[in-house]
This record gives sequence, structure tokens and C-alpha cells, in this order.
Amino acid sequence: IIRNELNDSICNMDTVRNWLGYMASPASTCQIIDSYLQEGNVSDALSLLNSIPVIYDLSPEDTVEFNRYKSLKQLQANLITQGRNIFMMDSTEKSLIVSISESSNGVAGSQARNILEFVYGEHYCNCPQLPDSVSHKSYQPPASFLNISEGIDLKVFPNPAKSWTVFEYKLPYNDNDVAINIYSVSGQIENTIYISDVQGQVIWDIRDTKPGTYYYKLQLGDLMKTGSIVVTK
Repeated sequence: IIRNELNDSICNMDTVRNWLGYMASPASTCQIIDSYLQEGNVSDALSLLNSIPVIYDLSPEDTVEFNRYKSLKQLQANLITQGRNIFMMDSTEKSLIVSISESSNGVAGSQARNILEFVYGEHYCNCPQLPDSVSHKSYQPPASFLNISEGIDLKVFPNPAKSWTVFEYKLPYNDNDVAINIYSVSGQIENTIYISDVQGQVIWDIRDTKPGTYYYKLQLGDLMKTGSIVVTK
């Protein structure tokens, strides 16, 4: 559906962002941020960018990679705000792009290398990793930032929703103060729904909630489940 929307002669980016929001993955969140920047919508792009550490549980390694990604997006936002583009970067900005390209193996590094190749003709080899010569096992790259632990079953319906939505959950165990936190795109907590059993359903009344995309997070020890809900009227 997303491909069809993007390839349509008249592309509705709000529809694309809604579908990306349903995916509720780190990659789709980055795509939403980039779509805002492509439209020159710096405010919404930076709000969603700043909410990532709130929505997702970042390990120390993930945090380092996220900070590289954040630096790249902030640079792009500054260019848009100042009426410039990637062809008009100064030496300091180019140095930052080079630093990200050399230190990051994630989304930030890939985008930084694309910029350097497109603007400055600096070519990079995107070569596959060969099997280890001793163990003969294929190289397994480290998990990308925003990696989420599994082990919690959580479904949300209806989604999109107009007046209410149901969280149906099943936990491997329960602990005190387990709750579903619901956030706006700016990272502000909109609601907290507490859970008392290992399995069941809870309802979020959204009749007084403004339309838009919201993110939810249920954390149980080291386990976490996240996703997004679209509120319509």
C-alpha cells in the first residue's frame, strides 16, 4: 500500500505517514521524520525525532547511534530553516557529515555516505560481508538502534479509532505498576493505563482526544512493546 501511494501520480504524504505509523518500527519512524523534512516541516520532524528516546528503549550502543542520526537530522533541519540545501554546506557541516559516514553503520551512516557521494562524488563501496574464514559462518551485523525486546503480546483495535480503542494484552508474567503509556508525537504523556493481570483487555477512551498519531509503550522489566494509534474524528 505504501509503495502504491508513493508511486501514485498524486502522492498523499499524510496517508503514507499514517501507514508508516501503523508499522510502528524504528525504520518507519525514520521514514516519517524524513518525509517531514522533505516537505520542509522542520517542527514536526524535530518533535518526532526528540520523542524517539521516549518511545523506544535505547541501549547504550543504540543511544550512540541515535545521537549520530539526530545530529544528521538537526543539520538537515538547519539547512531548511536557513533556506539552504546540501549543496550549500560549509566546511564544518561537511566535516560532520564525514564523521557520521565514517562512524555509523546504521541509517545515519548510510544517508551521510549518500550525501557525500551525491554532492561531492566521494564513492563508497557497499560490499557484502563475507563468511568468517575460520568458522565459515556469515557475519551477523549488530542490531540497529531502536531495537525492541520481544516477549509481550499486545494488540490494538480498532486502529484508526474515533471514540475508543482496546488494548488486548498477554504478558509472560506481571509485576507491580505495569502500565501502557500513551505519548503524543512531541513525547508528552497523554494517558497512562494500568494493568493488573497477566492477560486481558483495557480500553482507552479517546472521545476528548485530538486527532493525530499517538504512540504507546508497555514495559515489563527488560521487555517492551511499542506501536502507534491513529485517532480520527
